[in-house]
Amino acid sequence: MKRDWEVIRDILVKIENEDDICASLSEYDEEKYQYHIKLLIESELIQGSIKKMVSGEVSCKVDRLTWKGHDFLDDIRSNSIWSKTKNILKEKGLGMSFEIIKKTAIKFAEEMI
Repeated sequence: MKRDWEVIRDILVKIENEDDICASLSEYDEEKYQYHIKLLIESELIQGSIKKMVSGEVSCKVDRLTWKGHDFLDDIRSNSIWSKTKNILKEKGLGMSFEIIKKTAIKFAEEMI
């Protein structure tokens, strides 16, 4: 499965605004949001867990954003900065890695100041 930065951004925003994030992600395919939550946990942007039960049922628990998660969300929260970041990276043919997104978003925010 490919990493989807729109899903990641949406998950981070929802975690910040809601208590029961797993219930609020019903708009996404279950496998897709579980995959992205796992990525966010691995990258230390959120604290939580996803466990597959013996029955096959999946238990999703998201505790909170980490400090790093809050900082990253602050960098990409603005719709205009997010759009500019995605557009410039696509225009330049650059991949959307965490570090590149963060640096580009910060650059656009600094230009606005």
